[in-house]
Amino acid sequence: MSKASVPSDGVIPAPEPAAPEPTTAPREDAAAGGFPWVRWLLFLLLAAGAGLAFVYEPAGDAAAAKAKPAAGPKAVAVYVGDVQRGTIAVRASYVGELDADAADVGADVAGRLLELSVRLGDRVQAGAVIARVDDKELQRQLGEARAQERAAAAMRTRAVSQLAAARKELERTRKLVDDELVSAQQVETLEARVSGLEADLQLAGAQREEAKARVTLLTERIADCQVVAPFSGRVVDRLRDPGTHVQAGTGLVRLVADETLRVRFEVPEDDVPRLSEGAEFQAWLPSRPGQRVRGVVSGIASEVDRTRRVVLVEGTLSEGGDARPSGWLPGMFVEVELTQERHEDVLLVPGEAIVERLDETGAEFKGVFRALGDKAALTKVRVISREGDRVAVEGVAAGDRVVTTGHATLSDGSPIRVVEAGGGE
Repeated sequence: MSKASVPSDGVIPAPEPAAPEPTTAPREDAAAGGFPWVRWLLFLLLAAGAGLAFVYEPAGDAAAAKAKPAAGPKAVAVYVGDVQRGTIAVRASYVGELDADAADVGADVAGRLLELSVRLGDRVQAGAVIARVDDKELQRQLGEARAQERAAAAMRTRAVSQLAAARKELERTRKLVDDELVSAQQVETLEARVSGLEADLQLAGAQREEAKARVTLLTERIADCQVVAPFSGRVVDRLRDPGTHVQAGTGLVRLVADETLRVRFEVPEDDVPRLSEGAEFQAWLPSRPGQRVRGVVSGIASEVDRTRRVVLVEGTLSEGGDARPSGWLPGMFVEVELTQERHEDVLLVPGEAIVERLDETGAEFKGVFRALGDKAALTKVRVISREGDRVAVEGVAAGDRVVTTGHATLSDGSPIRVVEAGGGE
């Protein structure tokens, strides 16, 4: 378009439609991409290439993986302890009670209590007089008995004398019978008299013995009016006061021996087979666990309580000759630790080293893992006894190292890495 043909308003008019091209142009456009099968052919070629890449590339990765060596199981970090020889004692704890000889001391005769010379807390010696009962009536009866004894003795003396005279007369009379100077009837009379005198003599003798026995009895009863301590100890209770009328057997004071303390405790029947007289134990007050006193078992009951299934055991304290520490009183509760078994020169392993496993038959057994280099060897053991965190076993040797921590996932032959010897986490 020429410059002269631009309109005056400056707006260029739209170009006129082009004239139709020759008929050969549309065929060329179809050949270049106008046909759909060409696009589909290109798509299939691209998809085939992607498939080949997916097939051949992983195969190459697998071959590379096979070429690398396989990694073994990771070593388990463990702690170990040493097997040592030593002594182990099996102990059991029970609750017991302190005990001592005790008695309610009273008079053996009835009467008015004249005197009671002891009070609470007083210490008395065995045989010391602690009370006195009025004995006036017994003294009167004793006087009568002694008089009866003297009378019986006199009667016996007279009977002896009369019997002796009668026997002599009978002997002379029997000699006169042969000369017919006396009759047989006179002889019989004398024989009867001798028999009567013999009976009188026996009666007098019996009366004398009876009177003597009564004198002895009354003397003893008068002595019983003085109440004496049956053993050495301390007065823990005063039960009566002077002036009280008491009966025979009435308690006046309660006396507890203070020289030797005993311990009484109950043991379940399952523990009885491990008990024996002479077994050692330690006792302590719950309020003073640090003050322990040694003792030995002195007696075991021969019967099991049928209700509670326990056996009563008694022991005596023997702490350095001081069997009664300060502040220990009969009736107090004590803790008792009894030595049931003692094993000398046995193999000891830490308690945490013991494991439980199943064998090929499914049976359960106890064992330990020994540390052999960088491997764990499962070894069966027989447990003999246990004391705290130490276990006596058979099946290992002194100096062996056993796994104490980290064996939860171990099996025989597992690789291990020892972190620390003789310790735990």
